[in-house]
Amino acid sequence: MLKLSHLSAGYLKKINTLSNISFDVAKGSFCTILGANGSGKTSLIRSVMGLMPFCDGEVFLDNTPITKIPRRVIAQQIAVLSQ
Repeated sequence: MLKLSHLSAGYLKKINTLSNISFDVAKGSFCTILGANGSGKTSLIRSVMGLMPFCDGEVFLDNTPITKIPRRVIAQQIAVLSQ
């Protein structure tokens, strides 16, 4: 399961692109992220994949904080298709 708990992230420490995002995605299910240009979709995906540090909150993969999981293991568990 993928779980986001009060995630806040951004490219500048003073400006958060994402603020207080929380949701769960059950194992074996699909999740789609839709939004207008500049709404933070890529920032959210980069934070979930561990490619962009977040300012606050936590991302869990199978109840383990994503910051404690090697990137290779994350890549084996999460697939991202961007257009």
